[in-house]
Amino acid sequence: MTKQAKRKAIRKDGALPKAKKKLHKWKMIREDQASSKAKKSKQLTIGEFIKLARKKQNKRADDVAILCNVTRACVFQWERRAYIIEKRLPELSIALGIPIVRLKAVNANGKRSSN
Repeated sequence: MTKQAKRKAIRKDGALPKAKKKLHKWKMIREDQASSKAKKSKQLTIGEFIKLARKKQNKRADDVAILCNVTRACVFQWERRAYIIEKRLPELSIALGIPIVRLKAVNANGKRSSN
C-alpha cells in the first residue's frame, strides 16, 4: 500500500494509525496520573476553607464581617490569603461555627517559616 492510499484509508475511517493511538492513550494516562497527584497534594488554605464554610452556611460576607467586627472587604481579603493573624481566629470560629482548633490547624498549613 502506498503512502497516499494509507492517508485516504485513514481519512475515510477517521481513525489514527495504531502507533499514534497508543501514544495518545499513553499521554492521557500520564495526564490523569499527574492531575490525581496534584489533587492529593493540594491542601486547602485558610482562605479557601473560610469561603467554603461561609458558602455551606449560606452566609454573606456582610454577615461574617458584622460578627467579626470588620469590613466586608476584610473578609474577602481573608478568603484570598493563605494565612490569617491568629487574633482574628476566635471571632471567625464563632461567626462560622467551626472549632477554633480546626481553624488553627488549617491556618498553620499556610504559615511561612521564619528563616
